Amino acid sequence: MPKSPIHPNHCRCQRCAPRHPASNDRAPSPWALLIAIGALVLASVALRDCLSTWSSF
Repeated sequence: MPKSPIHPNHCRCQRCAPRHPASNDRAPSPWALLIAIGALVLASVALRDCLSTWSSF
């Protein structure tokens, strides 16, 4: 069976790589980073309050 000149969309060969790069190559959006930082701050404050409440008993 001869090779097909058309590669499937999931092909990762060197010839097709520039046409459809992996989604991991993109940098995260600034909004996603801002939301992640906000979630970390909120979680750290909640954990601190929880630990201070337990230590007062």
